[in-house]
Amino acid sequence: MSYLLLVFSILLSVSKVVVCKEIALSSNSTKKSAKINSVLFFVSALVLAIFTLIENPNGLLISPFSLLVAFFLSATLFSSMFLEIKAMEKGSVALTNFIYSLGFLVPIVFGCLIWSEPVSVIQVAGIFVLLWALYLILNPKRTGKIRIDWIVLSFTAMFLSGVSAVLQKLHQYSDFVFETKGFLSITLLLASIYSMLFYFLCNRKEHEKTPIKQHGKVILIGGILFAFLNFVNTVLTGRLPASIQFPIYHMGTMLLTCLISYVFFKERYKKMQIIGLVLGVLSIIVIGIF
Repeated sequence: MSYLLLVFSILLSVSKVVVCKEIALSSNSTKKSAKINSVLFFVSALVLAIFTLIENPNGLLISPFSLLVAFFLSATLFSSMFLEIKAMEKGSVALTNFIYSLGFLVPIVFGCLIWSEPVSVIQVAGIFVLLWALYLILNPKRTGKIRIDWIVLSFTAMFLSGVSAVLQKLHQYSDFVFETKGFLSITLLLASIYSMLFYFLCNRKEHEKTPIKQHGKVILIGGILFAFLNFVNTVLTGRLPASIQFPIYHMGTMLLTCLISYVFFKERYKKMQIIGLVLGVLSIIVIGIF
């Protein structure tokens, strides 16, 4: 059952990447991206809250511990998704997603050090191959000019996504795991509030060329997908070791994203970038299997 959920999670993740790219294409300013994110997170929170209240009328009454974790998790979710969207505005969808996927290294290291989850020598070797693949993808001498702002945005989003996974795992390993639905509902609501606060802090001189209602379908679909994605991923963090869940999850997402980027977004890659992506996929397989 856990592995079926993992497949479902991969499909949801790819859908989320497509939604993020659509938002990136339609966002002409940081201010507008923040507003779209705020509405998207609110829709996600509403969807999960409805399911929570149907199951348990008191399901949104969570413990101080869950509220504290939700406070930090919402900040990392908001930040990582916002930065991922901004990175997609400046660079390739597939390459951005590849860097973003490396966030799985954070919970693997944390799981090994804190929860004593096993990490083999072969997995460590796979991580080094992964870093080599990253070098092939980003080496400007082989692949052409690489934008520094895209690299900074992508790697910051990557790290924050890894921190999000650690916080989800922390909650799933706690005595308050039964509060998962309510915990995530509050988390997504807080992420929506953070996004709206950021929207008001943005430059007031930035103008939005198109009203947000024109992106209603993308936001609605994205909000529903994001709600289920966060719920499934959080549940899986308590059922599978980080060294299995995250490599397989990101490998599947990366492969499907590359295919979608090639077919629908007409993205083309240099020879060394393709080699790097192939090595990256193989190394993630090694990390996940061994």
